[in-house]
Amino acid sequence: MFAEGRRAIDGKSEVFSTCDFAQIIEHFINQVEDHHLGFYPRPTNCRKIQPSRTHPYVADLWISSGDGLFVDAGLSSSDFIEGAQLVECPGFDLEKDLHFAAIKKEDKWHFGLRLIYLSKTSKQPISCRFRRPDGTEEYIEIAVNRLSNNRTNAKLKELLSVETGETTYFRLGSFSRNHEEYSKFLWDLPRYAPEVNQSRVIVVDLQGNLGGGNEYFNWWMKSLKANPFEGVTPVLLNSETTSQGRINWMTEMLSHTKRDWDSIRKIRFWVPNDLWTLVSNAVVRRGTPFSEFSTRRFVLNGRAEDPFAGDMMLIVDDYCSSACEEAVLTSRRALGAVGIGTNSNGAMNFISDMPYRLPKTGLRVFVPTIRNILAGENFREGRGFLPDVWIDLRDGGTMARDFASAFADPAFRDEVMPLIRDAGERWRDLSVYSK
Repeated sequence: MFAEGRRAIDGKSEVFSTCDFAQIIEHFINQVEDHHLGFYPRPTNCRKIQPSRTHPYVADLWISSGDGLFVDAGLSSSDFIEGAQLVECPGFDLEKDLHFAAIKKEDKWHFGLRLIYLSKTSKQPISCRFRRPDGTEEYIEIAVNRLSNNRTNAKLKELLSVETGETTYFRLGSFSRNHEEYSKFLWDLPRYAPEVNQSRVIVVDLQGNLGGGNEYFNWWMKSLKANPFEGVTPVLLNSETTSQGRINWMTEMLSHTKRDWDSIRKIRFWVPNDLWTLVSNAVVRRGTPFSEFSTRRFVLNGRAEDPFAGDMMLIVDDYCSSACEEAVLTSRRALGAVGIGTNSNGAMNFISDMPYRLPKTGLRVFVPTIRNILAGENFREGRGFLPDVWIDLRDGGTMARDFASAFADPAFRDEVMPLIRDAGERWRDLSVYSK
């Protein structure tokens, strides 16, 4: 990537500023499948450079979930005739791009297939060919909408909250370590276990959660389970470069006492031993560059005396990334959690990014040091996890919460779970078609 950037400016006589070089790098960083990699051109006024994200878009069209791809005219807002059959949408693969979705209309839940795809930019209306009941065919233009909202900064009470009952609702909009009040709230989640574990349904709202520390969610999950369960399997890289990165990170944390409260607390405990261990492992001590990989399998031991036996529902949007996606993976493995909403962000292949300052350009670059093994998981970097049920989140997640809460009714659950399982079997190995 740097070689390409250097070639782009090689032979040019003009002087390139840090911002100019960062913008040149931006073209190449989008070709890297690592959404933790980033350049921060501080203290200049340049914006940070990271691989651009995609968002989910949906055509204003509903298809009956039975055979034949027939239009559900009552749910589709375009002027469709009942019984019309979808034939093709040029540029799309209907086997891959139709996904199981739910909508609440006039106090009744409806299910069907929707044409959903990912894009980095908003899309214009699409045109699809339909066959009428009389056998004639025509192309119809269909409006396209985004399935989620833009992320906005929220106050603590809007990011983190708990409402207990037959359906218990957890709003976990951040796993950030950067605020002491966040950390205290998250570490305290297990105290709700005696009441929460009696709930019929736990709804975990992860909308807008950009990640942070995975330790909070894992700690809470232990209070819901009695048996061991697996988290992610990381592969750690240890080298002279990552050792320097960890020293950089520790130094930064200790010099900014109001930042990363949990990490600072740990570093003050670690520093007398670990900091010097890192230094002694650096290349200056070994004499030659080195690169060592180690794989760790995380098995978490549940400690609940009366474990949770209901359904866990996860409300996920396309901003759920990193530690948030680890929470999705862990809860699915441990409790068979059902994901509703949209796909997650897709930033979990590589984690634990360490800071470096490039001496000639002044760019601060963050480079991950851990790769997660995700074999067998329906996850892809830049796309994330696909939900079990796609639900429009433009109302802030109200419809998704209503859907999740409805699982407290055994009759509703018995009706819907087979639909989710059938849709999962049909679309399990199919991925969203990125445009």
